[in-house]
Amino acid sequence: MSSPLFRWVVASPLDLSRLLTEQGLVSALQDGRVFVDGKRAGGDLPLPANAVVEVFAPRPRATIEVLAEEEGVFAVHKPAPLPTEPDKSGADCVLSQLARKLRVEPEGLFAVSRLDVGVSGVLLVTLGAKSRERLLKERSAGRLRRRYLALASGVPAPAEGLWAEALGKAGPARRGVEGKDAQRAESQYRVVATARPAQSGGARSALLALTPLTGRTHQLRVHASAHGAPILGDRKYGGPPRMTTADGAVRAFSQILLHAAWVEWGDGERRLRAASEPVAELCDSWLALGGDLADIQRALD
Repeated sequence: MSSPLFRWVVASPLDLSRLLTEQGLVSALQDGRVFVDGKRAGGDLPLPANAVVEVFAPRPRATIEVLAEEEGVFAVHKPAPLPTEPDKSGADCVLSQLARKLRVEPEGLFAVSRLDVGVSGVLLVTLGAKSRERLLKERSAGRLRRRYLALASGVPAPAEGLWAEALGKAGPARRGVEGKDAQRAESQYRVVATARPAQSGGARSALLALTPLTGRTHQLRVHASAHGAPILGDRKYGGPPRMTTADGAVRAFSQILLHAAWVEWGDGERRLRAASEPVAELCDSWLALGGDLADIQRALD
């Protein structure tokens, strides 16, 4: 979220609690959605003249599910609206919810893989330094494997291959191919099946199986868009925000139709896989486009 819901420049010194109480925003402070001079306010404090107070809107409530646990490593299903880590929408996120479930401090948790807001699926979180270092070594060695499913507006060519453009900053909260401070990024892709366009006169839709080999911010979203296949619901990178069904009805997407379906980690006999069932919106949208649920299963293989 880039813009605050409310913003004030304090004319004369006063207490933060008084300002929020007068505006009916006390709960925003408890949620971690209040920022003073760009820093999250952790409690009541005196505000000097010219202090800038910003209050951001909350995200929809969503709850994680712990899918598996192994020696300090937790595979967690993240609902699309929930951030992986705290952001300006509040302190509620995957790490804070898992900390409450485990009755530990959030600082002891580390998200080895992260999912953007708007993206659903499984990610790995470690508890403690030992499990963190073990998973980071696996990730560096390429032993941590992930599979994503995506519905795209456009069909990449050839039907299978490697996207290897470096990614960098392309503006506030945006990434682009060969942007500023670009870093190596590699994504394997496979076109599993195609279906009718999401919008009249648009490109045919594609069901993609994606495997990121690196972990850059927005990597799959940027790579798909750069290759003429922006992901449905991904407005930031050119994906259609809605689709037209066969009977002419218009359906808006409530999330980016990108789902982290499974993740593998460990060595030898300790090799483990945790899977998160593809979300209903992705499956329903694929069916509405004329696809088959058997395609979804093939994308998971």
